[in-house]
Amino acid sequence: MGSTPPLYSSQHFNVSAFLIIFRAGPLADASIVLAGDFDVHRVLVVVSKGDRGVSDIGKVHVTKVDKNSMKVFFKDGASCDEAKQEMMEEGLVVLADIMEYENQYQHVAEAKYDCLLFDVDDTLYPLSSGLSKACTRNIEDFMVEKLGIEANRVSETNRVLYRNYGTSMAGLRAIGYNFDYDEYHSFVHGRLPYENLKPDHVLRNLLLSLPIRKVVFSNGDKVHVAKVLRKLGLEDCFERVISFETLNPTNGSHASDSFKLRELSAEILDASQSQLPETPIICKPFKNAFEQAFNIANINPRKTLFFDDSIRNIQSGKEIGLHTVMVGTSHRTNGADYALESIHNIREALPELWESDTKKAEAAVAYSGKLAIQTSVMA
Repeated sequence: MGSTPPLYSSQHFNVSAFLIIFRAGPLADASIVLAGDFDVHRVLVVVSKGDRGVSDIGKVHVTKVDKNSMKVFFKDGASCDEAKQEMMEEGLVVLADIMEYENQYQHVAEAKYDCLLFDVDDTLYPLSSGLSKACTRNIEDFMVEKLGIEANRVSETNRVLYRNYGTSMAGLRAIGYNFDYDEYHSFVHGRLPYENLKPDHVLRNLLLSLPIRKVVFSNGDKVHVAKVLRKLGLEDCFERVISFETLNPTNGSHASDSFKLRELSAEILDASQSQLPETPIICKPFKNAFEQAFNIANINPRKTLFFDDSIRNIQSGKEIGLHTVMVGTSHRTNGADYALESIHNIREALPELWESDTKKAEAAVAYSGKLAIQTSVMA
């Protein structure tokens, strides 16, 4: 038995963990008295059974915090017996520098990014796969066969719609066409050469090794996105998927206002037109699409890295606060913080994405050594 141990005195005690070093046999229910304002969420106990070093480290459960008496009660479930002991009688010592360590550790552990947001098409697989080219052809066929647009106009119309609205579908709705969204997606994506996509083991290993949550944000429909991820072998690499249906739960109709279509088609193709008609579809690159995605997936844009192959999506993402990575080119464009020729280059271009966990481990090891030295101060 030793003398009465010192109290931990502080103006404010507010940490996620607090360490106790003591030299004793099996733990019973125990308590420690603190002086000051405090907020304890868990207790990490370091047990020294010998004269040197730390021989055992384990967590205990806080059973009660009495702020009136400034006493914290805790229990070691693994070695608790029925006896009620006050571990203060065993010479319990609270490390006086725990607050300093907590501040240092939290600073080290504070990562620049807590979410990685990925587009799918031409981002997770290369443009050379041929899916993009086939998709464009299918869209133009839909415009001719289902919407009755003249064949000699579809290529230019489709190009301008995509440039201004992010997707041809959103542009078609803006200029007056109403159609069934599922039918459109089935026609446009259902005939894509998915067989060109092969399992990407390199990308899979990269994604799984990243110690940061990963979310898909695609303008594609859920069936298409799921099929692409499955073909690439990446279906279990993401926390969640935000697809067309996530932001557009209501389907379209088969009705069409051909007069409005003719009028607005002429306007949208006029280079001098400054006020484009709005689309009822929510999709990138529009701000409301990003905002809804952030709310749905609980994303903080200022701590999120956004990967996309579209210059306009990248620029919109940057304007709304995202950190941005342009995929498909090694040349940085306006609005892009980074540029990757291929998504496979992510580790070479952004090694810091893997460094946060390493720094945490190094800090823990360093402090463990510090603990081993200080355990010699025992009652």
